[in-house]
Amino acid sequence: MIIAGITGQSGSGKTTAALIFSKLGFYHIDCDRLVHEKVYKNPQLLKNMADMFGAHCVPNGVLDRKALGKIVFSDKKAYDMLMELVVPYVNLQIECEISQCGKKAVLLDAPMLFEYGLDSICNVTVGVVASNIVQRICSRDGISRADAEKRLANQKNADFYRANCSYVIENDGDLTALEKKVCEIADKNIERNLFLSTKYLRPLIVFLSLVAAFVCAIAVLRFIYPRKYSEYVSEYAGRYDISENLIYAVIKCESGFDPFSVSGAGAIGLMQITPDTLQWAAMKEGEKDILPGVLYEAEKNIRYGCCIYSLFFEEFGDHSVALAAYNAGRGNVLKWLSDGEHSQDGILLESIPFPETEKYVKKVLMVKRIYELIY
Repeated sequence: MIIAGITGQSGSGKTTAALIFSKLGFYHIDCDRLVHEKVYKNPQLLKNMADMFGAHCVPNGVLDRKALGKIVFSDKKAYDMLMELVVPYVNLQIECEISQCGKKAVLLDAPMLFEYGLDSICNVTVGVVASNIVQRICSRDGISRADAEKRLANQKNADFYRANCSYVIENDGDLTALEKKVCEIADKNIERNLFLSTKYLRPLIVFLSLVAAFVCAIAVLRFIYPRKYSEYVSEYAGRYDISENLIYAVIKCESGFDPFSVSGAGAIGLMQITPDTLQWAAMKEGEKDILPGVLYEAEKNIRYGCCIYSLFFEEFGDHSVALAAYNAGRGNVLKWLSDGEHSQDGILLESIPFPETEKYVKKVLMVKRIYELIY
């Protein structure tokens, strides 16, 4: 896969250039759209914004972009605080988008490509600059020249893009001229970059063709069964004395490693925890007033998920029973264990009356075994 990043100052024509790239076959990821439609709807992030910049910026739980813009576009310190708050959420969302698109050529359309640190995952970066951007912003957004200049003051200038981007488009002509420049970059430079990447992969492909077939299978399986968020899994699996492979298996089966996943039953995040279960676990940990929004944060979700599972395993002493409790609830498991139809000794379950839960337990244990075999 080749990942190209396109960026530039507001009013430079970057969005138009990005659309031209998409017509040439690049999968277009509009980072601004992702931020506004997904990241800026994250409950925990909105709460943090309200705490940091004032409740008037998030009236009724909805971000007021104009109110926030007045603060951050006129105050460099406030702008930096916003970046520090937002960047982790943005990177997670974009990572999910790239991994799920299934395309060989991706274009990250990101006005703040460098601010978000996304340039580090790009094979090539394209900067779009223009000489009349203040006038363009005023006409496009209906704002005063002073407001346009304030906005630009917090952005990188044209010289920054000329110095840091792989290629720069000077967009001072008409649409035809812009199309020509984009096509030249795509035809002569980005495709060449893709060719070189392929060229360097050829020796590796030849080598892989000589190794045993099961090695190739492991590589494919590791792609299908990744170990994302390994820092958090390692820390909290160790703290609660749980197998890391079991936690990876639960995350894979519950959310597919999507931190923003929400089930029909209201379970949230990587390990699909409901707000009620979160409060129960927090109480066991001696905590209180934990907001459900923390479940969208990978670290917090994994921490509480490990805590919840460890409590079930400590109580029931068997992984199959603990997984059944994680899926169907502790109350149901206690009822099944007391029923001779499902448990002969009150310790192990011979049968699980919920087909969904029975399937879930088998699937998690199977995926755990896969993790054990391929890592």
